[in-house]
Amino acid sequence: MSDVYNSSPTLRELYFELGQALSTRQRYKEAVIMFQQARDEEDTIPDKSLVLFHLARSQDQAGDRGAFRTYLDAIIAAPGQSHTVLPFVHNLLTRSFIESEQEWLQDEWMQKVASADLTEVDRANIAFLLGRVHIYLEEYSQALVFFEQAMHMLPTDVLVVEGFGEALWKTGKLEQAQEVLERAHEMTLQGMHQERLAAISIKLAQVYIVSDQYDAALSLITERQINDEHPNYESLIIRGECYLALSQLEQALEVLEIAIKVSTTDIRAYLLKAQSLIALGRDNDAASSIRQALQYDPLYLQDAIRSTVFVRRNKKGFFHYFFAHSYYMLGNLTEALQEINQALELGLIGESSYPNTSVLQLKARILEDSGAKEDAATYYYEAGWSLYWADKYEAAAERFERATELRPDFSMAYWYWADTLLALSYVPVAPYVHKDYIRSSLEVWDTARRIEQPGANYVRFEP
Repeated sequence: MSDVYNSSPTLRELYFELGQALSTRQRYKEAVIMFQQARDEEDTIPDKSLVLFHLARSQDQAGDRGAFRTYLDAIIAAPGQSHTVLPFVHNLLTRSFIESEQEWLQDEWMQKVASADLTEVDRANIAFLLGRVHIYLEEYSQALVFFEQAMHMLPTDVLVVEGFGEALWKTGKLEQAQEVLERAHEMTLQGMHQERLAAISIKLAQVYIVSDQYDAALSLITERQINDEHPNYESLIIRGECYLALSQLEQALEVLEIAIKVSTTDIRAYLLKAQSLIALGRDNDAASSIRQALQYDPLYLQDAIRSTVFVRRNKKGFFHYFFAHSYYMLGNLTEALQEINQALELGLIGESSYPNTSVLQLKARILEDSGAKEDAATYYYEAGWSLYWADKYEAAAERFERATELRPDFSMAYWYWADTLLALSYVPVAPYVHKDYIRSSLEVWDTARRIEQPGANYVRFEP
């Protein structure tokens, strides 16, 4: 009897075998229950680390979020098996998942693994995992520390090199980041982890963009990635940003329209599109694009405006105009005014020495909404004056009229408004004059004369 008793399986063994049988039949939820029972038994056979690993695999297959913690507990139970377990952990990493597990990871698991009996290679693999965790948490300085540790033992692992390059990039070490990511890119071209080629190319291209190497970024993101049946959104954004920076505006619009079709709710394409339209002088279309961005993600829009995600060249005032337009639509008038002043200082591409009318008018609207009516009147007048000398009389008349509404004693606005109406009165066919415009011009002229005579800077319209 004694021999028979000693050869009987333990409860842990029984539960474990049941779990394996259920898992083999893809009955993962039931298998999880059996493996949990096996884990909770005090027996030593099979080893607890083996039970935990199989429990984690079944949880993983069943879509149970508990798999993440169970995998990591298996590493604590058997540190020497971390190389077997870690690939499954990496597959579970997402930003939302890491954020939900952050407290447990930092307060419990990392404390345990720090004192675990690990080889140098195993510890490097753990460092790689923790580097990725901190990348997801946007804690880039801490990520860099862990990737540096991993690189000491795993300098030829493409995934480690990629992560190290990303951490360098995110911490502003651009020259080193470029060198490391170029190395990772070359390794994938040589056949190592070829599935990472697209992701590494995108990260390297983003480093090129931050370093103003737009041609290099364009050559890296191939046409195949755009013309593919399922184009990569990030590659489209990169190409759009590069075309925009290189003033290849029609190409930028073409690429960004494709990006919007690929992802209708990601606002980056809308904002880059708006910048391209502003550069082309299509302000109304640009405003429409910004409104679409507001519709999809109003909170992120403000962060995006303040970030360095979008191309911003010191000598291209239309980017400041874009930011001013965006801030204005968000109701942030102080920021809008700061940006529009920058646009006026730098000037817009393709304009004459006189400031662009669109910039003047936007500043007038910002000032008006801020309650600075007299200042707003000045800029409506300036916008009208610019339109007047460009022979755009209807638009000019609207600006002069608005200037006088905000500042009823603004004599120069009245004088030019009267001249603009006079210009509008001329028609090319009989009777060669539009009497309503003549009448309106005389009325405005009389108002101007009652205020004061025109100054020396007044230049009258001559038909």
